[in-house]
Amino acid sequence: MTTSCRERLAALADGGQAKQYLGRSWTVDQIDAMDDDEVKRLYARHEARLGAAMTKTLRQAAMQLYAGVTSMFLPIPPENRPLLAADLEADPFVGHALSSAACELYHRYGMYLAQLTAALTTARQ
Repeated sequence: MTTSCRERLAALADGGQAKQYLGRSWTVDQIDAMDDDEVKRLYARHEARLGAAMTKTLRQAAMQLYAGVTSMFLPIPPENRPLLAADLEADPFVGHALSSAACELYHRYGMYLAQLTAALTTARQ
């Protein structure tokens, strides 16, 4: 497992995305020089940041889709849909529940989330 984690971290460093997903810029040589425990910790940080970013994207897409569907049944003008989505997302109960659901989806169906997010983004256009 550590070898595959090291390879993924090295790919992030080589692709210039280390700062975004690892918290600071790393080189491939620095990652190769790490011991296994350091690789595990850094990879856990990467997974946490990636999961948070994916959860946020999925949460926003779901709120916008909800606002669009709701406006089919209630008289919500198109210019107010983004405001409705923002209000719902700012609500602590709704935001927490949706974050929990999105996190669960990420952990169970991570490989399918890109297609789901693309479909939700397309549907709201």
